[in-house]
Amino acid sequence: MNHNSASTKDIDEVDDDLFISRKPQNYIFAEKKVQDINERTNRMMTNSRKIVEETQQIGQSTLENLSVQREALERVENDLDSINTMTRATQKHLNNMRSFFGGIKSLFGSKDNSTTAGIPTVPSTTNASMPRSKTLANVPSNIPAGGGSSSFQQGGSSNISSRASFAAASAVDRAQATAASVPHLETEDKDEFEANLSEIGFGLGRLKEMAMKLGDEIGDQNEMLDRITDKSERAGDSVKHQNRQIQQLLKKG
Repeated sequence: MNHNSASTKDIDEVDDDLFISRKPQNYIFAEKKVQDINERTNRMMTNSRKIVEETQQIGQSTLENLSVQREALERVENDLDSINTMTRATQKHLNNMRSFFGGIKSLFGSKDNSTTAGIPTVPSTTNASMPRSKTLANVPSNIPAGGGSSSFQQGGSSNISSRASFAAASAVDRAQATAASVPHLETEDKDEFEANLSEIGFGLGRLKEMAMKLGDEIGDQNEMLDRITDKSERAGDSVKHQNRQIQQLLKKG
């Protein structure tokens, strides 16, 4: 009984600084382990933050490229609208020419040889040298039948969409994996951790907005490409049909 009382007294009389300086080995190991975990966690969060920032730059660059591509598509569509307008005007001229030649043919067919002898004939050189419509002369004859627009669609927006979606998905996956593996941090490391986490959250929010804008822009441009394909096919068919009509009129002349 006396021995136990003496032992308790010896422990109580140990200086606090001396007790702290004599930490057990397992406590020192645990403390070092926590410090290592905190350092690794902060490095992971810093890397995740950099990845998010780089992905934002890629997204912004993609939006700018899509804006330039939209301007090019709008110019192509406007040109096709002009071509289709010219082909409609050319078709009216061709219809008038066909009516003119048809009237001449009917006139000659309704008269006998004696009557037609007094009717001045239209020289063949007039028809042969008749200039083509200025409107038709401005119409290009090598308009693609729709294949060019499809290639442009496959080579442009699909690749951009794939690269932007892959970059955004990779950033989100890495950030989520980092957040799931974060252990309990000591007080002195919480500020840095929370700052990185806040920046990552803000960056992911911006990436989400960019992804929505990219999706809308790509959807609009896909619709534009569909319209361009239809208009180019219509213009090509019109030009081919009008060329055949002109050849027939020249043969009749």
